[in-house]
Amino acid sequence: MLQSQAFFPRLTADRFTSALSLVWFAILPLRGKVLPANGNGHELSVYIGPILVYCLWRYRYWLVADVPAALGRPLLVVSVASIVLGMGSLKGLHVPTWLSPFDLLRPLPGFRSIGVTGRYWGFLALPLSLTSAAALWKFASELRPGWRMHVCLASVLIFQLGFQAETLISQWLHSPPFSTASLATPFKHGPETVEYVAIPGGYLQGQILTPTRGVCDCYDMDDFTRAQNGPGSTLIAQVTANGKALIFAPSFDAQFVTWSHIRLHGGCATGSEPACALSPSTRIQFTLSQAYHQGWSASGCTTYASAHGNLILDCSAENLRAASVEVVFDDPSSDWGARISLTLWAAWLNAMAFLLVACTSWRATLNRLPRSLP
Repeated sequence: MLQSQAFFPRLTADRFTSALSLVWFAILPLRGKVLPANGNGHELSVYIGPILVYCLWRYRYWLVADVPAALGRPLLVVSVASIVLGMGSLKGLHVPTWLSPFDLLRPLPGFRSIGVTGRYWGFLALPLSLTSAAALWKFASELRPGWRMHVCLASVLIFQLGFQAETLISQWLHSPPFSTASLATPFKHGPETVEYVAIPGGYLQGQILTPTRGVCDCYDMDDFTRAQNGPGSTLIAQVTANGKALIFAPSFDAQFVTWSHIRLHGGCATGSEPACALSPSTRIQFTLSQAYHQGWSASGCTTYASAHGNLILDCSAENLRAASVEVVFDDPSSDWGARISLTLWAAWLNAMAFLLVACTSWRATLNRLPRSLP
């Protein structure tokens, strides 16, 4: 994670969201951007509805007086921290950095990358649910049994369930039918050609993605290296020799053996192509429709990024006379992480098994001991 943060820090611009947006979206079941805010309603809302807001305001003094300090103080700390961090950078209000908690934490991963800072208001869910439950109980206990109590409690239920039901139903009714992509066939019968397409109007990228189909104009609000890639399935975008375009380029073909293994084959394997007559010291560069990453490597070749972020494979003409060139992706930190996870899972399972056996043996020993009479 730290390595990825170093490569792709994703430094976002300073953002500020007024706490009035929190109150607005907590009372009203809105999803759009009604008030000027950094984000939309679904990103800022910790919605509880007008009835619970009224109960919290009416019994605010009772809550302060009757909630135990051991519970109230942690809830207050969480609430204040969530609200202040959710407001984001206070530089726009001319607040110095040393008085702005979010700006103090800005250099850390997560704080420097988040765009909609109001998402920190999500941590208010616990304090709001606990205090709302207490305030609603107090409100109901003061009402006489009758239609007013039923209307009040039913309104709370309708506001809450109605808001959630509208969220789910509105997305479900207009969603396209789901079709399962086959995960058993790709890469099982040899190298595959990966196709890239543009998202048609009205479609989401999840409707298009398959193991052998990607999207060339997908979500790009990050600073990951992106290849200059348009619709199509050609993996080799350009071939040059010593940086100059070849008149007769070797007829190489490239396919994915797996998602982390590209195979270039053909070309100079037979020596019949005109470009194969180049001197062995000539360097031939293949620009691929694949984003560069330092994890890509090929035996006898070098890899680097083009000006547009594409992976470039630089090989000698002599090296290309081999049957194929294998380009493999390997990230050592991911391998270490997988090994550490497997080791710790095995250690945890062994520890739990040992503890279970020990507890069972201890209980059996206690059962065999003679019991003293009263």
